[in-house]
Amino acid sequence: YGKINNFYTFKIGYGFRKMIAGKPEHGTVSMHWFGLGGISLGLLKPYYIDAYVPQDNFGTYSRQTIKYDDSTKAAFLNDYLVIGSAGFSKGLNEMKFVPGVHVKTGLHCDFAASKHTVLALEAGVNAELYTQKIILMANQNAYPYNINVFASIQFGKRW
Repeated sequence: YGKINNFYTFKIGYGFRKMIAGKPEHGTVSMHWFGLGGISLGLLKPYYIDAYVPQDNFGTYSRQTIKYDDSTKAAFLNDYLVIGSAGFSKGLNEMKFVPGVHVKTGLHCDFAASKHTVLALEAGVNAELYTQKIILMANQNAYPYNINVFASIQFGKRW
């Protein structure tokens, strides 16, 4: 409800990983600090919906595919008139390119018992800054940045 745009990012970057505490023997824990940064290539695509749009003052409605603007604001934000999404392909020809930069840092803890297995926990912070505000929702403030905290568990085999 109230979604105006979809935002897709593609990131290209370069980073490092520095050992803080090593594994003196198998079965112990090693810790690494990692960081990376680079260019973010953002694509902002308008979000289209199927909705019943008022045609006149006599209560007649027609089903239309609309995006958010001043003329369609009332129908776009009325959840009784909204039918659903118009599909992914609608609005592809209206995509706008938004360049930016990103940085990521955190800790990587390796708990693997051998060199052939992976068992690790990773946690950190990711930040992105773009050249313009990224408007995603109708009734929310837009900002040119995005900051998030993440955690991941990695397990499996090394080849």
